Amino acid sequence: MRASLEWKDGMTFVATARTHTFTLDTASLGGKDLGPSPKEALIAAVLGCSGIDVIAHLKKHRIGLRKFALHGNAESRETHPRIFPQIDVVFDLEVDLPDPESDLPKVIEAVELSMTKYCGVSAMVAPTSPIFYTVRVNGEIEGRGQADFPPEPASKS
Repeated sequence: MRASLEWKDGMTFVATARTHTFTLDTASLGGKDLGPSPKEALIAAVLGCSGIDVIAHLKKHRIGLRKFALHGNAESRETHPRIFPQIDVVFDLEVDLPDPESDLPKVIEAVELSMTKYCGVSAMVAPTSPIFYTVRVNGEIEGRGQADFPPEPASKS
């Protein structure tokens, strides 16, 4: 994968990845608020990566998805580097559950697998900024957890 970034003016940059472009800006440092800040884009990347995983899992198990939203929240610490001490994510799903006893665990499993095995963005971010998540299904909180990825196996020499 490759991306490039070109400074435009003030705190405004245009990012390019393949044929896609988007603007990054930071109003709090004098920018014009023409796009998300890099940290906001990072939160969105965590949400996007995990959202794709969850949808793929639900399709595989033929769970009817009516609505799906992810919400991320993080506050920067006060000292430099101003990292996120943690990131909180809410998975808000509206799904068809013809057999709740067998279908609901599959929905929760979709999120758990994303947050423990599949989401590469979360796997890269979580060691520095722990990711805590809540799973809401049809308006009810059905699960909570923390992203936890196994370390990469040691390479054999």
